[in-house]
Order: sequence, then C-alpha cells, then structure tokens
Amino acid sequence: MNELENARKEINRIDEEMAKLFEERMKVCETIAAYKKERGLSVHDDAREAALIERNRQYIGDTKIETYYVPFLKNMIALSCAYQTRLMNGLKTAYRSFADAYRMVETGEAGGTMIIPVHSDMRDYEIRFGTGILGQIGGLLNLDRKALIVTDSGVPKQYAEAVTAACAQPVLVSVPAGEASKSIDMLQTLLREMHRAGFTREDCVVAVGGGVVGDLSGFAASCYMRGVDFYNVPTTLLAQVDSSIGGKTAVNFEGMKNIVGAFYQPMRVVIDTEVLETLSERLLHEGLAEAVKMAAACDAELFEKIERSSNLHDDLPEIISRAIMIKKNVVEQDPTEKGLRRVLNFGHTVGHAAESLSGKLLHGECVAIGMLPMSGGSARERIKALLKKYDLPTELPGLPEELLPYILHDKKKTADGITAVVVDEIGSFRFENMTPEMIQHRMEEVR
Repeated sequence: MNELENARKEINRIDEEMAKLFEERMKVCETIAAYKKERGLSVHDDAREAALIERNRQYIGDTKIETYYVPFLKNMIALSCAYQTRLMNGLKTAYRSFADAYRMVETGEAGGTMIIPVHSDMRDYEIRFGTGILGQIGGLLNLDRKALIVTDSGVPKQYAEAVTAACAQPVLVSVPAGEASKSIDMLQTLLREMHRAGFTREDCVVAVGGGVVGDLSGFAASCYMRGVDFYNVPTTLLAQVDSSIGGKTAVNFEGMKNIVGAFYQPMRVVIDTEVLETLSERLLHEGLAEAVKMAAACDAELFEKIERSSNLHDDLPEIISRAIMIKKNVVEQDPTEKGLRRVLNFGHTVGHAAESLSGKLLHGECVAIGMLPMSGGSARERIKALLKKYDLPTELPGLPEELLPYILHDKKKTADGITAVVVDEIGSFRFENMTPEMIQHRMEEVR
C-alpha cells in the first residue's frame, strides 16, 4: 500500500468518526431545542456562539489550520441553529438548502432571520436575511457610537430614518441618486463629514441604498483613518444579490467605472426583502439581471426557475438566497479577484462600456446587454429570451467601434488582452483571453 492509499485510508477513518460525532451533536441539539421551546428562548445566542468559537480555536495547534477551522465551526453553528429552529416548530427534518431555510423565516416558522456566514482573509462577517428586519436594525448592528449613515435621494426616507433612530450619534448624509455620485468629489464630501463630526477609528459607516451608495460608502469607510467599521443595508435587488457582498468598493474616475477603489469587507450585511416592495418594476428587473448573470454562469436550475417564474415577487426569496450563495461561494474562494471571482464579471466587459457610453441605462440593464456578446449556442438564445421576458434591453447602445475605447480602458485589461467570461451552456462558463478585435466581432454578431 503506497503513501497516498494510506493517507486516504486515514481520511476515511477520520470521516467516519466525524459522521458519528456529527450525529451525536445534532442529537444534543434536539435536547437544546426542546429546552428552548419550553422556555420561549431564542435559538441564537451571539455571545455564547462567539465564546464557543474563541474557546475551541485554542485546540488547533497549527495556525494555518486554525484559519480553516473557524469558518468550519461557524457553519456548524449555523446548521445547528437551523435544525433547532425546525424542531422547535414541529418540523422533523433539517433544511435542504438556504432557500428552504429562508422560507422558514418568511412564513414565520423560524421567528427570526436567516444567517449566512461569509469568510474572507480580511474578516468574517454575516449576512442577516429576512422580511421586515429593518425594524430590528438596532439589535443587528453596533450603533452605540457615531455612525455616518449614507443614503441617496432615490431611497425612501423611512429606511435611513430607521437606522438613524437606532443610532446613538447619527450623522445622516443623502447624496444625489445616480451613478454620478460615485465620484472623487462625493467621496471627499463623506470624508469631510466624518472629519468635522470628530469620527475616530471606533466609529462606523452605514450604507442604506443601492449599489452606488454601498460602493461609495464602503470606499469612504476603507479610507478614513485607514479603515473604520462598515455596514451595508442594501435596499435594491441588485445590491442585495450582488454588490453588497464580497467587499468591492469604488468610485468612478475620468469616465471609467470603478477604476479607483479597494477591497474592504463589511462588518455585517442586513438584507430586508420587504424594502423591495417600494422599487419600480424597472429597478426590480435591473437587479434581476445580476441574478440572471450568476445563474447563467453557475446554476442552471436557478436559471430555469427564473425562466419559468409566473410570479416574480413570490419567487424572489429563493432567487435572492440562491444568488447570495453563488456570490458567497465564489468570493470565499477568491476574495480579491485573482481567478474564479472573475466569473462574476459575466456581462460586465461590454456592460461597463455600454454604461459609460449611454449615460442613461442602469447598471443591471447594461449587464443584460453585455451578456449576449459573451454567450453562444443555445445559451445566447435562452438568455435573450429571458431578458425580453423582464423587459431588459438586448440591443447595444451604440456601434461596436464606439464601445471599444471604453473596453480598452477596462480595469480587467492586461498586457495580453482582456479576460472575458463566456457562457456557451447555461450553468457553466469558461474564461477566454480576448483581443479587442475578438470582442468587437462578438458585439457585431448580436447587433
């Protein structure tokens, strides 16, 4: 028996023991669930969970392994809590998926929020996900300090007001709605407000709005005193499924999208699906384009669900949760876009150029347009049909030669060309290094 076979035999033995221990742990969870149900106690105990993680990590002697153990334990805790929740509500099986867990929350079975842990080299954080949870924001974020609360003129005032009311020392700033607010000048405005209010490293920034507000606020938080705590409360579908997760922050510069920025992870993301009820149909469909992007590249079943949906509002909880899980899994493996994370740029190579050229189309609409040149075969026709179903644009806003200069200044460009994401079959993708001529040819194909 060689060394590899011996190692695999040992792994099998360890896995058998872990399976037995897992069953024991979940049996104990049944006892805990019965105790909590009888006394009306909450499933989650943040203080105890934090103490458990801190206590157990000391048993890992190898620091390299410790960084992997902490996310493992956090996932185990989240799974145990979900199992307890189902038991406390008379359900006999654990949840099958995060979408299933979300439905427990939505229907009131869980009586709380869904918790999705996200792990990164900079910091681990949680996404709190549910319906009507904005009203609980004071218990979800640490706001007992100065907080710069950033929103924009297009966001219903009551959302930022809910955060302001829960904050000990709020400083509320509303920026003009639209992509123009993602600028160096607006970044300076936020930094100036923090400086004038005497913010220290112990204070925080809270974004309440869509992708523009989140990107701008997160970048300001990363810059001020080399970094203060940042919370994201996304109020658009686009921000909920995509831009609020993964730590990308940026402003536009010299007419180019997101060319100045930083990777800066939030302390927590709070997603309340109830706020989507105030979105216009155009904004809702714009956000859906980002979910379509992820599904087309990574999840054929999700793509089919969106295709077959007869009531988008009813299906949104599952669409959002599954899109979040795609984004979470990708950014955990590649937090700073060195490889796999580039898959999330499907539709963006041409999409960013379309956005810069048109000046009128929304970001998600431009991503929709940008997916078509970078897809092929049956995938292109299915994507196009789905975009039309939700009134998303499918035509380039200009001639390919007009878009090309913007593509050549894209931040993804290298000396060897531009790495594009190509989808030829729904649910799978490939990376292809393209020359400007290749991209122009693809754009001409879909004109």
